[in-house]
Amino acid sequence: MVFGIEHAFLIGLIFAVLNLIPYVGALIGNIIGVLLTIASSTSLSPVVTVLVVIAAVQFLDNNILMPRIVGSKVKINALVSIIGVVLGGSLAGVSGMFLSMPIIAVLKLIFDRTEMFKQWGVLFGDERPAKSPMNLSSLKNKATATGKQAIGLILIANALDVYFNSLSDALAQTIL
Repeated sequence: MVFGIEHAFLIGLIFAVLNLIPYVGALIGNIIGVLLTIASSTSLSPVVTVLVVIAAVQFLDNNILMPRIVGSKVKINALVSIIGVVLGGSLAGVSGMFLSMPIIAVLKLIFDRTEMFKQWGVLFGDERPAKSPMNLSSLKNKATATGKQAIGLILIANALDVYFNSLSDALAQTIL
C-alpha cells in the first residue's frame, strides 16, 4: 500500500506498460488505474491521488524525457511526418495514423545505419549532413545499388501493407 492505495505497484506497472502504446496507452492506463482504485477504496482521496500521480508522470514523460530522448536520437523531417500520418491513415485508418510515427522513426534509424539506404535517411531527417551522400562519385559507385534499394523499398512497403491490413482487420473484428 503506497499513499493509501491498494495495488499501487500493480497500477503503476499496468500504466507503465500501457504508456508504451502511442497516443492511447496513457488514457487506457489512466482509466484502468482509476477503476482499480475505485474498486479497492471507499473514499475519493486515493482516486484523486492516482490521477495526480499519473498526470505528473505523464507531464514529465511527455515534456521532459521523451523530447530529450527521441528528439536527440531520431530527427524526422516535418514533411515526412505529415506525409507518413496521411499515408498511414489511408492505408490503415486511425490505427495507421497512430502507428505511422513509430514506424517512420524505425525506418529512419534503419536507413541511417544501412549504407545502401543512407540517402533515404537524409531525406527522412530534419538536418543536412556535413558531407552530402549524394555526390557524383558515390552515385557512379552505387549505380548497381539502386536496383537493390528499389527491391528493399518494395519489400518494406509490402511488409507494411500486410501489417496494416492485418491490423485493420483485427480492429474491425474487435469493433464489430
